[in-house]
This record gives sequence, C-alpha cells and structure tokens, in this order.
Amino acid sequence: MNGRGFSLIRGLPVHDLTMTENELMFWVIGLHLGVPIHQDPQGTLIIHVLDQGKDFDQPGVRAYETSARLEYHTDSSDIVGLYCIRPAMRGGTSTIVSSVAVHDAMVRSRPELAALLYQPWGHVSVVGDGASFREICARNSAGQLFTRYGRKYLEIAPQRSPEVPPLTPEQIEALDLFDDYANSPNFYLNIDFQPGDVQLLNNYVIMHARTDYEDWPEPGRHRELLRLWLVVTDGLDLPETFADSGIISRRVAFQK
Repeated sequence: MNGRGFSLIRGLPVHDLTMTENELMFWVIGLHLGVPIHQDPQGTLIIHVLDQGKDFDQPGVRAYETSARLEYHTDSSDIVGLYCIRPAMRGGTSTIVSSVAVHDAMVRSRPELAALLYQPWGHVSVVGDGASFREICARNSAGQLFTRYGRKYLEIAPQRSPEVPPLTPEQIEALDLFDDYANSPNFYLNIDFQPGDVQLLNNYVIMHARTDYEDWPEPGRHRELLRLWLVVTDGLDLPETFADSGIISRRVAFQK
C-alpha cells in the first residue's frame, strides 16, 4: 500500500494440495492483508476465474466467466489477489500498469483532458441497472492520487440509465488518451502466470488487464485462478468518492 503498488508471490505448492486446501491457503494469505468482501450479490468471497463459454458483450456477464481480452481496469476493492492454479494453453497474460504514471503523463501532455478525470462520470454496476456519479481520479487529504477505472461501464452507462448523459467528444478523447498511455510498452508490465503464483495489486494505483486466451482441450487442464477482494481496515485515508464505489460497498468490511 505504500510501495510500488503490486507484489508477486511465486512458488506456492499448488500441485501438492487439493482445491479446498488451495482455497484455504489463499484465504489465510488474504487475511494477513485485509478483510475479504463479497464479489457478487450472492456473497461469494472466493471467485474461480474460469472460462464458462460466455460472451462478455452480453449484459450481466462478468469478465472472469470468459476467455476474452480485458482492457485496463480496477476492481471493486482496495486489494485484488489472484492465485494461479493452472495457466492457459496460450495467452491469458496478466498485464499491469500504474494509474499514477498514466495520469501524470496526461497532465504533462494534455492537462485540459486530465482535468476531466476529476469531474463526476456516470457509472453503472456490472450486476445491476442503477447509475452513480463519481470521479475517475481523486486525491485524499495528503494529496495522494486514487483511481477507479472501467471504461466499459462508463460507455454503457448512458444506454442503461436515463440519468446519465451521453459521453461528450472531450470525455471520449480523455478516455482514448488514458487508454493509449496505459497500453504503451513504456508503461505496462506483463506477467505470465505460473502455477503457484499469487499476484496482489493495490487497485487505487495499479490497473490490470488480460490478453485473451485459449484453453487446453482437456477440461482438467483449463486455465483457473482464484480471486480475492480485500479491504484494508486501517490507514488508507480513502477519498470519500470511492467509499461506496464498486459492486459491493467496502463498508461491509467494517460491519459487525
């Protein structure tokens, strides 16, 4: 939370454990970092990232249920953890980028577009039709930069909710520039998952993406990751605009 914003643990004994044992080991690692929160309305705490043959363009389909390419985004927690059980036959590369570096590059090149990131944007949830308005970027009381980003849910918000006006040409230009920097080889880092890898990301300073992938023909060899969403309970100093953002409010971690 106070360093580079990501960490990779490599070499956990994934093949020596049953799936339940792997889930428990990953769960305990997560508890050392924060409080796990729900990842869907059903209250699921550990998600299996596994292609279910679904189409990500269809309403209600979550990215982890597909093998599609995922553009740079943040998840709905303070920390996201991914534990690789099996990689894909081809593709499925995890790629990360500093949202701080992307923001700062925009400030240097197009400050008028960077300023738009601090204005309220219409968002819709991945699991509902309700709209909310919040900034993409915000600063806390110490001036630290925090980012929440998911372009797909900005673009479909006007289609899903009459409360959200269409994106302006200037907003589209800002999103295009943001994505151009994020997808620049000067900024991103690719990580090819190996069995037993755990990737941990601070969602507010690191965005992540994934290349599309092709699975092995045998079902027992299909790409599978475990995912945890974690909330940090002390010392984050989160801007108020992000306190309730995401699928599940992070405030649930503090309820007794």
